[in-house]
Amino acid sequence: MSSKGKYVILGVSLLLIVYSTIITISFKKSERLLNDEENKYIIVKNELSKTEKYVNCIFEEYNEEDNTIEINNKIEEVNNYFKGNYRVSVYYEDINTGFHYEYREDALYYGASLIKLLEAMYIYEGAINGNINIDDKMIYTSIYKNDYSIGMDKHKYGDYVSLRELVDYAVRYSDNTAHAMLYDYIGHNNIVMYGSSIGAKYTLRGDDSYGIETARDTNCYLRHAYKLINSNTEYGDMLKETMMNTYYNSLCLTIDEENNVAHKYGMCGVNYHDIGIVYDDGINYNISVLTTYGEEDYESIVRDIHMKIKSLHDTFYNSRKEKCQILVDNFSVE
Repeated sequence: MSSKGKYVILGVSLLLIVYSTIITISFKKSERLLNDEENKYIIVKNELSKTEKYVNCIFEEYNEEDNTIEINNKIEEVNNYFKGNYRVSVYYEDINTGFHYEYREDALYYGASLIKLLEAMYIYEGAINGNINIDDKMIYTSIYKNDYSIGMDKHKYGDYVSLRELVDYAVRYSDNTAHAMLYDYIGHNNIVMYGSSIGAKYTLRGDDSYGIETARDTNCYLRHAYKLINSNTEYGDMLKETMMNTYYNSLCLTIDEENNVAHKYGMCGVNYHDIGIVYDDGINYNISVLTTYGEEDYESIVRDIHMKIKSLHDTFYNSRKEKCQILVDNFSVE
């Protein structure tokens, strides 16, 4: 073989070696990048799975085995506080988990204006189901006239007033004339059956259009109100908006901040009650406080009671968070 041929073969060999080296380096680099990406994927998947695991744990359905010593001590503390300071009935229920607390929950009270929330839900649910047109109108006559009628006071006899307006007046202002018209429109028996259908036991028991209530019953009202609010944008938003913007709100603890309680109060003589849905950064709960402090400092009393319930609510979730954090710390995805 000539020298020239030898140089050609040597040159090709060198090129092949260089090319092979480049390929090997590139392959190893690609392999490393693939491994890095795979590791990143595993890490992200792990974190997402941990987050999902944590959230599912936080909102897991409550059972009595969840009651730590701290929670039981808090329940006993709240019980003793109420026994030593107030004659009231209280029902609290966490919406996400079902954790609940009851105090004299079956004691009977004159319900006063709490029935107006049930009437509002009847109308809105009828509208959702296509059975009621909330723009239908009733004629306002003297037979409906009642005291404490801020909304209806701007109307005169003979005016046509829509169901939409009547519901808003009844909840927002606790308007008694609007209540009388809604009561007539819906009918006594239909209201009773509606209350029974959502779990209330004592709807309209008594000899007037307001009836008696228990804290257990009013929790049924709130549970159903929350369901309606979240099941239909149009009418659910209407219900929430009126409940969030009422004349009185003893349940609101953030006095100097934006209201976070959708509620309905009832007041007549010695009876003062406030029941509501508390929007607590996604950890929402229902609270019913029924009292005989209508002629005393009822607002501060109800607010004080709510503060005790809020401390129980926070104790429960602090315990849940500790438990769930331990769960995810020991969790990994293969």
